[in-house]
Amino acid sequence: MPYSIKSDDLARKIEAQIRSIAEIVTDPTMAMNVVTRKSKSGIIQGQPIPSFCSATSNLFAAEGLSLQLVRFGVSGVFVQIWIL
Repeated sequence: MPYSIKSDDLARKIEAQIRSIAEIVTDPTMAMNVVTRKSKSGIIQGQPIPSFCSATSNLFAAEGLSLQLVRFGVSGVFVQIWIL
């Protein structure tokens, strides 16, 4: 597996890249489903969004784009880890 990531290797490097749908040769409908999917925020509704996330609001709404909910939520977890 040439793209295997060893999670226990402290010297590992991960490079993320943004590519066009045409370039990665995937189903455009499925790719857009990921980008446009909305989810209910549930228990994080009304909680503060980390200020560095470039959000249009300071608090989680009742519903939002799934990718943003995950991105903002994970960012908040990292902030808590760094603070501790």
